[in-house]
Amino acid sequence: MCPNSTQTRDNDDYLAKASWFLSSQGIGSHDVVLGVDRFEDKILSNNWQNGSGYLLLADGEAGFVPGLVPGAVPGLDPNGSPYPVFIGGSGASYVDLAPILDISPGNNFRTDSVFLNDKWRLNNNLSFNVGLRYDKNHGQNGLGAVVSNDSNISPRLGVTFDPSGDGKWQFQASYAKYVAALSNSVADVSPAGTPGSLSYLYTGPDINTTCNPANPTATGCITAQQSAVEVVNWFNSLTQSQKAALLVFASVPGYNVQVLGELKSPNVDEYTLGGSTKLGTKGEVRLDYIHRKWNNFYTDVINTGTGKSQPDPYGNIYDMTYLENTDALNREYNGVDISGEYRISDAFSVGGNYTWSTLKGNFNQESGGSGPGAATVQEYPEYKAFPEYNPSGYLLADQRNRARIFGVYDIFNSKHNRLSVSLMETYASGTPYSATGAISIQPYVTNPGYLSPPTNVTYYFSPRGAYRYDNISATNLSFNYSFVLPSLGTDIQFFLEPRVTNLLNQHGVVNVNTTVYTSRNSGRGLSPFNPFTTTPIECPQNDTPTQCQAMNANWQLGPSFGQPQTPTTAANTLGDFQLPRTYTISFGIRF
Repeated sequence: MCPNSTQTRDNDDYLAKASWFLSSQGIGSHDVVLGVDRFEDKILSNNWQNGSGYLLLADGEAGFVPGLVPGAVPGLDPNGSPYPVFIGGSGASYVDLAPILDISPGNNFRTDSVFLNDKWRLNNNLSFNVGLRYDKNHGQNGLGAVVSNDSNISPRLGVTFDPSGDGKWQFQASYAKYVAALSNSVADVSPAGTPGSLSYLYTGPDINTTCNPANPTATGCITAQQSAVEVVNWFNSLTQSQKAALLVFASVPGYNVQVLGELKSPNVDEYTLGGSTKLGTKGEVRLDYIHRKWNNFYTDVINTGTGKSQPDPYGNIYDMTYLENTDALNREYNGVDISGEYRISDAFSVGGNYTWSTLKGNFNQESGGSGPGAATVQEYPEYKAFPEYNPSGYLLADQRNRARIFGVYDIFNSKHNRLSVSLMETYASGTPYSATGAISIQPYVTNPGYLSPPTNVTYYFSPRGAYRYDNISATNLSFNYSFVLPSLGTDIQFFLEPRVTNLLNQHGVVNVNTTVYTSRNSGRGLSPFNPFTTTPIECPQNDTPTQCQAMNANWQLGPSFGQPQTPTTAANTLGDFQLPRTYTISFGIRF
């Protein structure tokens, strides 16, 4: 059992609020909320790669032939594993270790906040929303070192103007800053809990070099488990100096990455301008414009000024990486949203909303699978100083049009029994992707002194976001039945909700193959090029390598570029097509 092998990932949130209402003839009414909040994001993880810390790499496996091994698959030992072949000193067998040199007691990224908000209604024509939030970070990494101790002030200011004072027309404007909590996965760059990688050449006795699985007893075969015991016993019998002489590769985390100064929380400034009007007494429609701009991005920095790391325990030196904040990157959102709802009768209402928006910039910042990350554009800048490395354009989450229209009809609504049916039509335009590929870079840059400069970098062969997935439409139908039981001063609802998603079984592509070939893909007939001085030549997608070579082409879309690869089923919603018609049912209690 590995020490401290238990992993925990916890969030603790402690919140307390108090409210106060004041009304006077001279200054209007004030609805004031004061609160304090403590949020802790904690991870305890020692990432042992296996129970022993050893990974044994053999020369090969004994040939698979119809076997006479009782109770085993032909060619496998009685435990179901191949017979491994270790040849001492061959240069193909290794003993790899993945040690954790610093055991982590766990990290803690804490944010303490105080907030005050006042909803101030001056009179029937004018009201304000004024707020202020103070956030204080205390980020402690897996080694116990404080990597962030910064603070942020987030103002909120909104104004509503009602010309007639009766709510028929209202116009709003607001500004707010929203500050994110520190990202645990980004900010904790300590080596605590992270395994290193050590590779030793195997020079011990030969194992299974004469093994024939068809007759394992006669040919002296030993099982994979027995082989592992022999190799580990040989390795443990060596002195430290003997082991050091056999070390062919070592990488120890934590020596090449540090936080420069103190990390600050990323934040976004938001401006809104909008208005609404009532549609008689039965409905309302609203129009808003929203602008958001992100700041304080995380970034990794490696340049000629960051220098070299201190030697790790095995004498390795690395190019130093500093994690810091930057505003050199760009991410901006602009959107217009219109929404409305209208009650046609007591039992029937309709509504919907439509959003037109753009999300542009040169940094995606986060993804659904991995959350926020650090930019790498400032690593080895001499190798990336061409516009096509990280151009501005439409980011991955950009979606030009989104709309939904719904109708809800109450079939019956009595004291104890309620049943309604709803129908919703949704539409979402396709999100973007680009044609990018890895190109060789070292021949075109004079190394200014880096130890491990990149051998290849990304090149945008198309504008960022030049391609789009399919527009997706779906019709959704649901029923909602509730049995209402008044109890203890409230209504307890026992509900049952059958639902059909994508009722008409509409089809659309939500993910595609994005393979782009370059000279780094052998056998494609493509030539390298200097990204600083040359505009690359495209080889048509279906041309042969000979044709690509004849035109001295530099890149080519893969044969499946732009095509879906993985089908989606109801059990697998991560495929390349939208979810097909799906039936779900939920039930529970609301109170």
